Amino acid sequence: MAQRQGTGSARSHIAPEASKKQSAQKIEDKKGGRALDGIPAQHHHQTRRHVRNQFGVQRTGDIDQRTSKYGSRLEGAGGQIGAVAGFEHGDRREEGRYENYRPPEAFGWVGASMARTAASVISFLLMARIFAFAAALLLAGCTSTSLPLTPKPVTGGVLSGTLIGDPGTFNPALARRGSALEVSRLMFAGLLMPDKAGGFSPDLAADFQQAEDGRRYRVRLKPALVWSNGQPLGANDVVFSFERVYGDGRSPGSLPRGLKVSAPDEQTVEFVLPAPDFDFAAYLTLPILPAHALAEGDPLARWGLDADPTTLPVSGPFLCRGYTPNESLELAANPRYWRRPEQPYLAGIRYRIVPDRPAALARFQSGQSDTYRPSPEEYAGLAAGRSSGNYALVSGGAEQPVYLAFNLNRTAVAGKAPVASPGANWFANPAFRQGVALAIDRSRLVQEAFLNTAEAGKGTFDQDAARERLAAAGLKGGAGGVLTDAAGHKVSFEVLLDGDDPAQMRLGEGVRAQLALVGLDAQPRPLPRLVLRNRILRQKRWQAAITNPERLGAPPPASLSFWRSANPWHFFDLGDDQGTLPWQDQFDATYGNKTGASEREQLIAAHQPLVELVRPLALAAIRADVRESRFSAFESTYNGRILANIWEVQKAPPPPAEVSPAPGS
Repeated sequence: MAQRQGTGSARSHIAPEASKKQSAQKIEDKKGGRALDGIPAQHHHQTRRHVRNQFGVQRTGDIDQRTSKYGSRLEGAGGQIGAVAGFEHGDRREEGRYENYRPPEAFGWVGASMARTAASVISFLLMARIFAFAAALLLAGCTSTSLPLTPKPVTGGVLSGTLIGDPGTFNPALARRGSALEVSRLMFAGLLMPDKAGGFSPDLAADFQQAEDGRRYRVRLKPALVWSNGQPLGANDVVFSFERVYGDGRSPGSLPRGLKVSAPDEQTVEFVLPAPDFDFAAYLTLPILPAHALAEGDPLARWGLDADPTTLPVSGPFLCRGYTPNESLELAANPRYWRRPEQPYLAGIRYRIVPDRPAALARFQSGQSDTYRPSPEEYAGLAAGRSSGNYALVSGGAEQPVYLAFNLNRTAVAGKAPVASPGANWFANPAFRQGVALAIDRSRLVQEAFLNTAEAGKGTFDQDAARERLAAAGLKGGAGGVLTDAAGHKVSFEVLLDGDDPAQMRLGEGVRAQLALVGLDAQPRPLPRLVLRNRILRQKRWQAAITNPERLGAPPPASLSFWRSANPWHFFDLGDDQGTLPWQDQFDATYGNKTGASEREQLIAAHQPLVELVRPLALAAIRADVRESRFSAFESTYNGRILANIWEVQKAPPPPAEVSPAPGS
């Protein structure tokens, strides 16, 4: 297929036409498995409970055997909003209700404590209320349908997508977020994959077993796996990927230290951890890389944008058919994908690469792309135009929480203190952090900052209790209503946030206003995203920040275990030679227990190392002619895409082009 060439130094990679589809027997996952060294095996589905709790999704519902139209609706009345998402799988429809909304409390800032509030801030908050009210009305009445179901799958369709920014790399080991993550997870598969239940299911693996001690895992690969170039995919590729690639400290998917990986035979891989970790299954979603193509040299220095992506041996549902930098990317169904010949049903995906979010939104609204992830500001407009645009608005549940974090590092670069005294003393005091947590009205932040497209984070709002905890931290009233410490220092600190995100800007203003009501002077400071990451992760010179590991660039497995002190994304305290504090040791110990997720919740409440603010809702707009699709926040975190079950997605192929008669015929 011809592709338009880019300008300047841009080049195109066009692959030769794919060979004819090869027939292959259907391979099904086997749920059984051998015991591991005499220890009863625990299969993958038994890890779902604690992973789901750790991710924070609370969900009730059931699966009905019935045929119905694809749909999603967000419903609510007045100040309380509930979300219901329905997804279709053949003759099954799953409905899940997310019930941890809190009804927004009556708004009305206390003027006496708002000496710093200017007319511009008042205008800002009034506009946020208007947008939030509009969003609430639209969420309450959002319904959508798709094309009627057909008993026979529709094959041969081509999905139209948009990538915001060039992928940056075609090496899946370096893909963290955005375009790179989405593309890499379409082309490369892992041993396991996230599933709709919030756990993990086999992908390249036939099954996996977890020992009772939480230290040993055994994975058995599906038989007859091959790369797209026909080379066999076996245990040696898995060992290579985990030892040479992810075992390298430079990889964003860096593994727990001391992990041992071995292959007893060509179909089996064993993982031995230095300490129990019942959440290790998340790391088995990391893409497997081909040893035969990357064994020579540095695998992390390969497959950058100077590589021809059409030549890469892949294992996922799609391979690259053509690529023009900063312009377009075309994927085609991988004829040697393990689900073939039945799936994927799509013949391919055509991406247009655009520079920013407004360009991506414009493409969707003009009908040029099939999916889009709206921001809180964009949701109301898309909801108003969904009938004429022929698309559905879908909720995938809550994403990871956004936190208010305090810098608990004791040393920074070059041995300098990361936080100037007396701020370090305030932040290190648990009573101070508990007081801050009690002062936050999270329901109000949902309405004002996220325009009702989020859930309230966990935590109690009680201003009187907040003042008591702050007094217990040694703070007392001062001039202008701002608290002071025992040495007379005004309790004033800077809160860094992502200046590239309007919702973060509103969140920062909301936190500032609420903390002012209990005498704390918190000053938001927006920074470019990359500068924010550098200040927190490299320099360690900051006081407070509104962020989370995902926003700082953590890959999915590491971001879900960031509470562990040795995790490189333990951003609020990155560790030093002074060792860990006793309460941090307690957090570390929870990863060796099957009930670790619930134990961590108790520790968070007791020590409040981070203050949970909100849990943004994952929202998506999907064209009505895209059938059998599934969207969930949990799966999207890992694979970066809207359509989690891409191999099951169906779209009617384009009609054959009409041939005009030749002149004179």
